[in-house]
Amino acid sequence: MKKINFININETVFHEELPSGLNVYIYPSDKSSLYDMKLIVHVGSRDNTFYLDGKEIHIPNGVAHFLEHLTFNTKDGKVEDYYSSKGAYVNASTNFDNTTYTVRCNDSFLDNLIYLLNFVTEPYYTKELVENERGIILEEILTHMNMVDEKFYYKFCDNVFVNDSNKYQVGGIDTDVKSISLDDIVNTYDCFYKKNNMDLVLTGNIDVEDTINKLIEWDKKENNEDIKRIISDESDSVNKESETYTDLVSSKRMMLGYKLSRESIDLTNIEFDIYSSVLSDLMFGETSDIRLFCEKEDLFNDYIDSFFIDGFKHKVLTLEFESEDLDKAYDFISKYIKEFKINEDDFKRKIKVLKSHLITSFEDPKNVGGMLSRHLVKYNRIINDYYDIFDSLNIDKINELLDLYRNSSSSYIKLLPMK
Repeated sequence: MKKINFININETVFHEELPSGLNVYIYPSDKSSLYDMKLIVHVGSRDNTFYLDGKEIHIPNGVAHFLEHLTFNTKDGKVEDYYSSKGAYVNASTNFDNTTYTVRCNDSFLDNLIYLLNFVTEPYYTKELVENERGIILEEILTHMNMVDEKFYYKFCDNVFVNDSNKYQVGGIDTDVKSISLDDIVNTYDCFYKKNNMDLVLTGNIDVEDTINKLIEWDKKENNEDIKRIISDESDSVNKESETYTDLVSSKRMMLGYKLSRESIDLTNIEFDIYSSVLSDLMFGETSDIRLFCEKEDLFNDYIDSFFIDGFKHKVLTLEFESEDLDKAYDFISKYIKEFKINEDDFKRKIKVLKSHLITSFEDPKNVGGMLSRHLVKYNRIINDYYDIFDSLNIDKINELLDLYRNSSSSYIKLLPMK
């Protein structure tokens, strides 16, 4: 068993790789009576082309999400019924790059843990279950397809990305769901639901040694083949520079994005993300000049939101806002980004804030579980050297990144009220 020590924080995560290749990460803490378990399977909506048994497999969008729904069925009944009888919580979510099964409970920790591992690694899929679940998922998908905010977001993603699967809804659309077959489900499971393609993250008042011994007793070594994903090439240019459409909204809205390749600057993925996050906060955070402008002027209708969209190899700095004069607001933001200068004192202050947030994140074990899971999904390792990374950040590099963002390919979409 290995210890992963968080530098300058005095916190430890225990790591064990089981014989099957399943990686287990345990953060023991007596700060909460709640046990939190997350089983991460590294398959998401973008994994729709891959090799299996030497054959190239193409599946419709939405299969990973459909598979997640089906996995809650066992030969003995519904997974929810078992956990309900134990007074435990169970759920799952599928994103672009992972499917995560979550269980939370206050007691019967090991029993609930083994049941989680069993129902995910011992699938029960039938044509009848596929057809029964199809109707449920279609209802869910159609609801999302008719939501104004979702349509706005995915129209924007479609304009930004050329081939990247992030341009498609995680669950697919209605025609995708109608076309998904049992073979699609089984092929996806057989390719990706391997123990060496999973991470188990456990937090709570856990006896680490007993838990690892129980997991080794449960585990069976597998002959795991390497997973061969097929990733489409993605252009550094956007798919479409602008679009305007109407919908049932009461105000005019715009989404604007700057698309940057991660390979455009010599940074690790974690450094790229931290620098980008700090840059966004400096330009558009609560204390930024543009926020103060929004409070004094009426060009923007109360808010301007800043966030990132992560493609497979690209990051999109995205702004969303409302304005009665979208063209004027767009010109103002474009000029603001072009002329923005980073204040070194503000930059250093943001780094100190990040350090303090890292310390406070360990106050709730459940939050630690979420943090560790994000590390494993995004970086394939636990980031325990944040302090060293923070100390290595410098003003020259963030200025270089700023120049790259403002000179990158951009796209915007306008949403106007129907007349």
